[in-house]
Amino acid sequence: MSQKLHIIISGDEGRSRAITVKRSTLRTGAVLTSVLITLLSVTAGFGIHSMLQSKEILHNLRTTELALATLEQRERLMTHELETLRQEKAELFRHEVAALRERSEQIEEILTQVGVEVPPTADTANTATPQIPNQGGPYYPIPMDEPEPLVNYANEMINLANGTPLGEPAKGWVSSGYGTRTDPFNGRRAFHYGIDISNMIGTSICATAAGKVLFAGNNGGYGKMVKIEHPNNYLSIYGHLHKIHVKPGDTVVRGDILGIMGNSGRSSGSHLHYEVRHQNKPLNPYPLIYLSEK
Repeated sequence: MSQKLHIIISGDEGRSRAITVKRSTLRTGAVLTSVLITLLSVTAGFGIHSMLQSKEILHNLRTTELALATLEQRERLMTHELETLRQEKAELFRHEVAALRERSEQIEEILTQVGVEVPPTADTANTATPQIPNQGGPYYPIPMDEPEPLVNYANEMINLANGTPLGEPAKGWVSSGYGTRTDPFNGRRAFHYGIDISNMIGTSICATAAGKVLFAGNNGGYGKMVKIEHPNNYLSIYGHLHKIHVKPGDTVVRGDILGIMGNSGRSSGSHLHYEVRHQNKPLNPYPLIYLSEK
Protein backbone atom coordinates (compact mmCIF):
# COMPACT_ATOMS: atom_id res chain seq x y z
CA MET A 1 0.00 0.00 0.00
CA SER A 2 1.25 3.45 -0.90
CA GLN A 3 2.34 5.51 2.17
CA LYS A 4 1.22 8.68 0.40
CA LEU A 5 -2.22 10.10 -0.25
CA HIS A 6 -2.81 12.07 -3.44
CA ILE A 7 -5.47 14.76 -3.33
CA ILE A 8 -6.59 16.45 -6.58
CA ILE A 9 -8.34 19.80 -6.31
CA SER A 10 -10.09 21.10 -9.47
CA GLY A 11 -11.31 24.66 -10.01
CA ASP A 12 -14.19 26.19 -11.97
CA GLU A 13 -11.97 27.00 -14.98
CA GLY A 14 -10.81 23.47 -15.46
CA ARG A 15 -7.62 23.94 -13.59
CA SER A 16 -6.63 21.28 -11.16
CA ARG A 17 -4.02 20.85 -8.49
CA ALA A 18 -2.61 17.73 -6.94
CA ILE A 19 -1.50 17.56 -3.29
CA THR A 20 0.44 14.68 -1.94
CA VAL A 21 0.22 14.04 1.80
CA LYS A 22 1.86 11.28 3.74
CA ARG A 23 -0.48 8.95 5.56
CA SER A 24 1.60 9.26 8.75
CA THR A 25 1.14 13.01 8.66
CA LEU A 26 -2.62 12.61 8.43
CA ARG A 27 -2.64 10.18 11.35
CA THR A 28 -0.56 12.57 13.41
CA GLY A 29 -2.89 15.46 12.54
CA ALA A 30 -5.94 13.40 13.42
CA VAL A 31 -4.41 12.45 16.76
CA LEU A 32 -3.49 16.04 17.51
CA THR A 33 -6.97 17.17 16.55
CA SER A 34 -8.53 14.57 18.83
CA VAL A 35 -6.27 15.60 21.69
CA LEU A 36 -7.10 19.25 21.07
CA ILE A 37 -10.83 18.52 21.01
CA THR A 38 -10.51 16.48 24.22
CA LEU A 39 -8.60 19.29 25.92
CA LEU A 40 -11.20 21.80 24.82
CA SER A 41 -13.98 19.57 26.05
CA VAL A 42 -12.29 19.07 29.44
CA THR A 43 -11.62 22.79 29.74
CA ALA A 44 -15.19 23.62 28.83
CA GLY A 45 -16.43 21.06 31.39
CA PHE A 46 -14.26 22.57 34.09
CA GLY A 47 -15.51 26.00 33.10
CA ILE A 48 -19.14 24.95 33.29
CA HIS A 49 -18.53 23.19 36.62
CA SER A 50 -16.73 26.22 37.98
CA MET A 51 -19.52 28.48 36.79
CA LEU A 52 -22.11 26.26 38.47
CA GLN A 53 -20.04 26.22 41.65
CA SER A 54 -19.71 29.99 41.54
CA LYS A 55 -23.49 30.35 41.22
CA GLU A 56 -23.99 27.98 44.15
CA ILE A 57 -21.44 29.87 46.24
CA LEU A 58 -23.07 33.16 45.33
CA HIS A 59 -26.49 31.77 46.24
CA ASN A 60 -25.19 30.46 49.57
CA LEU A 61 -23.50 33.79 50.21
CA ARG A 62 -26.69 35.72 49.58
CA THR A 63 -28.68 33.30 51.74
CA THR A 64 -26.14 33.68 54.55
CA GLU A 65 -26.19 37.48 54.25
CA LEU A 66 -30.01 37.43 54.41
CA ALA A 67 -29.97 35.15 57.47
CA LEU A 68 -27.37 37.39 59.13
CA ALA A 69 -29.46 40.48 58.42
CA THR A 70 -32.51 38.71 59.87
CA LEU A 71 -30.56 37.76 62.99
CA GLU A 72 -29.29 41.29 63.40
CA GLN A 73 -32.84 42.60 63.07
CA ARG A 74 -34.07 40.08 65.63
CA GLU A 75 -31.24 41.04 67.94
CA ARG A 76 -32.22 44.70 67.68
CA LEU A 77 -35.85 43.83 68.34
CA MET A 78 -34.93 41.62 71.32
CA THR A 79 -32.65 44.34 72.70
CA HIS A 80 -35.46 46.88 72.35
CA GLU A 81 -37.98 44.52 73.96
CA LEU A 82 -35.54 43.75 76.78
CA GLU A 83 -34.98 47.44 77.42
CA THR A 84 -38.73 48.03 77.34
CA LEU A 85 -39.26 45.18 79.81
CA ARG A 86 -36.56 46.59 82.06
CA GLN A 87 -38.19 50.01 82.01
CA GLU A 88 -41.63 48.53 82.66
CA LYS A 89 -40.24 46.39 85.48
CA ALA A 90 -38.46 49.39 86.98
CA GLU A 91 -41.62 51.49 86.74
CA LEU A 92 -43.71 48.70 88.26
CA PHE A 93 -41.17 48.29 91.04
CA ARG A 94 -41.22 52.03 91.77
CA HIS A 95 -45.02 51.97 91.77
CA GLU A 96 -45.13 49.00 94.16
CA VAL A 97 -42.55 50.60 96.44
CA ALA A 98 -44.58 53.82 96.55
CA ALA A 99 -47.80 51.88 97.22
CA LEU A 100 -46.11 49.84 99.96
CA ARG A 101 -44.76 52.95 101.62
CA GLU A 102 -48.14 54.74 101.41
CA ARG A 103 -50.00 51.77 102.87
CA SER A 104 -47.44 51.36 105.64
CA GLU A 105 -47.72 55.03 106.54
CA GLN A 106 -51.52 54.71 106.63
CA ILE A 107 -51.19 51.76 109.03
CA GLU A 108 -48.78 53.78 111.18
CA GLU A 109 -51.21 56.71 111.22
CA ILE A 110 -54.10 54.46 112.27
CA LEU A 111 -52.06 52.82 115.00
CA THR A 112 -50.92 56.21 116.27
CA GLN A 113 -54.52 57.46 116.39
CA VAL A 114 -55.62 54.52 118.53
CA GLY A 115 -52.70 55.02 120.90
CA VAL A 116 -50.33 52.27 119.76
CA GLU A 117 -46.73 53.20 120.44
CA VAL A 118 -45.04 52.98 117.05
CA PRO A 119 -41.24 52.59 117.24
CA PRO A 120 -39.19 55.12 115.22
CA THR A 121 -38.46 54.03 111.66
CA ALA A 122 -35.02 53.57 110.18
CA ASP A 123 -34.85 57.12 108.83
CA THR A 124 -36.09 58.85 112.00
CA ALA A 125 -34.43 56.82 114.75
CA ASN A 126 -32.16 58.91 116.92
CA THR A 127 -31.17 56.56 119.68
CA ALA A 128 -27.77 56.70 121.31
CA THR A 129 -25.41 54.05 119.98
CA PRO A 130 -21.97 53.15 121.29
CA GLN A 131 -19.11 54.58 119.26
CA ILE A 132 -17.01 52.06 117.37
CA PRO A 133 -13.27 52.83 117.52
CA ASN A 134 -11.22 53.58 114.39
CA GLN A 135 -14.25 54.33 112.20
CA GLY A 136 -15.79 57.51 110.84
CA GLY A 137 -17.04 59.45 107.84
CA PRO A 138 -20.15 61.45 106.91
CA TYR A 139 -23.52 60.04 107.92
CA TYR A 140 -25.74 59.06 105.01
CA PRO A 141 -28.94 57.34 106.22
CA ILE A 142 -30.45 54.66 104.02
CA PRO A 143 -33.46 56.14 102.13
CA MET A 144 -36.78 54.67 103.12
CA ASP A 145 -37.53 54.15 99.41
CA GLU A 146 -34.83 51.49 99.29
CA PRO A 147 -36.39 48.00 99.28
CA GLU A 148 -34.82 46.46 102.39
CA PRO A 149 -35.55 49.17 104.98
CA LEU A 150 -38.97 49.79 103.45
CA VAL A 151 -39.86 46.09 103.62
CA ASN A 152 -38.66 45.96 107.23
CA TYR A 153 -40.73 49.06 108.02
CA ALA A 154 -43.81 47.59 106.31
CA ASN A 155 -43.41 44.27 108.11
CA GLU A 156 -43.12 46.10 111.43
CA MET A 157 -46.31 48.06 110.76
CA ILE A 158 -48.14 44.90 109.63
CA ASN A 159 -47.07 43.00 112.74
CA LEU A 160 -48.19 45.86 114.95
CA ALA A 161 -51.53 46.10 113.14
CA ASN A 162 -52.10 42.33 113.26
CA GLY A 163 -51.59 42.38 117.02
CA THR A 164 -53.85 45.40 117.66
CA PRO A 165 -57.62 44.80 118.07
CA LEU A 166 -59.05 46.45 114.95
CA GLY A 167 -62.27 45.81 113.10
CA GLU A 168 -65.70 44.56 114.06
CA PRO A 169 -65.95 41.35 116.10
CA ALA A 170 -69.46 40.59 114.78
CA LYS A 171 -72.00 41.76 112.28
CA GLY A 172 -74.89 43.75 113.70
CA TRP A 173 -75.72 47.14 115.12
CA VAL A 174 -74.41 48.95 118.20
CA SER A 175 -77.20 48.82 120.76
CA SER A 176 -75.17 50.32 123.61
CA GLY A 177 -72.02 52.43 123.39
CA TYR A 178 -68.96 52.88 125.60
CA GLY A 179 -69.23 55.09 128.67
CA THR A 180 -71.97 56.23 131.03
CA ARG A 181 -75.43 54.76 130.45
CA THR A 182 -78.61 53.71 132.23
CA ASP A 183 -78.33 50.14 133.46
CA PRO A 184 -80.86 47.95 131.58
CA PHE A 185 -81.86 46.07 134.76
CA ASN A 186 -81.97 48.54 137.66
CA GLY A 187 -82.31 51.81 135.74
CA ARG A 188 -79.39 53.43 137.56
CA ARG A 189 -76.50 55.31 136.00
CA ALA A 190 -73.52 53.05 135.38
CA PHE A 191 -70.37 52.91 133.33
CA HIS A 192 -70.23 50.55 130.37
CA TYR A 193 -66.64 49.44 129.64
CA GLY A 194 -67.37 48.12 126.18
CA ILE A 195 -69.91 48.28 123.39
CA ASP A 196 -72.88 45.99 122.72
CA ILE A 197 -73.35 44.69 119.17
CA SER A 198 -76.80 43.17 118.67
CA ASN A 199 -77.84 40.50 116.20
CA MET A 200 -79.57 37.11 116.10
CA ILE A 201 -78.40 34.15 118.20
CA GLY A 202 -75.88 32.16 116.17
CA THR A 203 -74.11 35.17 114.59
CA SER A 204 -70.38 34.45 114.31
CA ILE A 205 -68.02 36.12 116.78
CA CYS A 206 -64.51 36.71 115.38
CA ALA A 207 -61.16 37.65 116.88
CA THR A 208 -60.17 41.22 116.08
CA ALA A 209 -56.41 40.61 116.29
CA ALA A 210 -53.81 37.88 116.54
CA GLY A 211 -53.19 36.56 120.02
CA LYS A 212 -53.54 33.79 122.56
CA VAL A 213 -56.73 32.70 124.32
CA LEU A 214 -56.34 33.37 128.05
CA PHE A 215 -59.85 32.41 129.13
CA ALA A 216 -62.80 30.62 127.56
CA GLY A 217 -65.78 29.75 129.77
CA ASN A 218 -68.43 31.14 132.11
CA ASN A 219 -67.59 34.36 133.96
CA GLY A 220 -70.46 35.77 136.03
CA GLY A 221 -72.24 38.70 134.40
CA TYR A 222 -70.26 38.21 131.18
CA GLY A 223 -71.87 34.81 130.76
CA LYS A 224 -69.92 32.65 128.33
CA MET A 225 -66.81 34.74 127.71
CA VAL A 226 -63.56 34.61 125.70
CA LYS A 227 -60.53 36.70 126.65
CA ILE A 228 -57.59 37.04 124.24
CA GLU A 229 -54.13 38.40 125.00
CA HIS A 230 -52.54 40.35 122.13
CA PRO A 231 -49.04 41.79 121.61
CA ASN A 232 -48.17 45.20 123.08
CA ASN A 233 -50.28 44.59 126.22
CA TYR A 234 -53.68 44.53 124.52
CA LEU A 235 -56.64 42.43 125.64
CA SER A 236 -59.97 41.82 123.92
CA ILE A 237 -63.04 40.44 125.71
CA TYR A 238 -66.11 38.84 124.13
CA GLY A 239 -69.12 38.25 126.40
CA HIS A 240 -72.65 36.76 126.41
CA LEU A 241 -71.77 34.04 123.85
CA HIS A 242 -74.14 31.20 123.12
CA LYS A 243 -71.35 28.73 122.30
CA ILE A 244 -67.55 28.93 122.56
CA HIS A 245 -65.36 27.35 119.85
CA VAL A 246 -61.91 27.92 121.37
CA LYS A 247 -60.11 26.89 124.53
CA PRO A 248 -57.39 28.48 126.70
CA GLY A 249 -53.96 28.29 125.10
CA ASP A 250 -55.26 28.42 121.52
CA THR A 251 -53.50 30.79 119.12
CA VAL A 252 -55.79 32.84 116.91
CA VAL A 253 -55.45 35.42 114.14
CA ARG A 254 -57.76 38.21 113.11
CA GLY A 255 -60.96 36.77 111.65
CA ASP A 256 -60.85 33.40 113.45
CA ILE A 257 -64.27 32.39 114.80
CA LEU A 258 -64.32 32.31 118.61
CA GLY A 259 -67.95 31.25 119.01
CA ILE A 260 -71.46 32.42 118.27
CA MET A 261 -73.57 35.25 119.65
CA GLY A 262 -76.00 34.52 122.46
CA ASN A 263 -77.78 35.79 125.55
CA SER A 264 -75.81 34.23 128.40
CA GLY A 265 -74.98 36.01 131.66
CA ARG A 266 -76.40 39.39 132.66
CA SER A 267 -78.03 40.14 129.33
CA SER A 268 -81.41 41.44 128.21
CA GLY A 269 -81.23 40.00 124.70
CA SER A 270 -79.02 38.45 122.03
CA HIS A 271 -75.88 40.57 121.63
CA LEU A 272 -72.09 40.64 122.03
CA HIS A 273 -70.44 42.63 124.80
CA TYR A 274 -67.03 43.62 123.36
CA GLU A 275 -64.20 45.18 125.36
CA VAL A 276 -60.65 46.26 124.50
CA ARG A 277 -58.04 46.96 127.17
CA HIS A 278 -54.51 48.31 126.87
CA GLN A 279 -52.18 47.78 129.82
CA ASN A 280 -55.32 46.69 131.66
CA LYS A 281 -57.00 50.05 131.06
CA PRO A 282 -60.33 50.03 129.16
CA LEU A 283 -60.47 51.69 125.72
CA ASN A 284 -63.46 52.71 123.68
CA PRO A 285 -63.61 49.94 121.03
CA TYR A 286 -65.68 51.98 118.58
CA PRO A 287 -62.77 54.07 117.16
CA LEU A 288 -60.82 50.85 116.68
CA ILE A 289 -63.68 49.43 114.61
CA TYR A 290 -64.12 52.67 112.66
CA LEU A 291 -60.41 53.23 111.96
CA SER A 292 -59.98 49.68 110.67
CA GLU A 293 -62.25 50.55 107.74
CA LYS A 294 -59.52 52.83 106.38
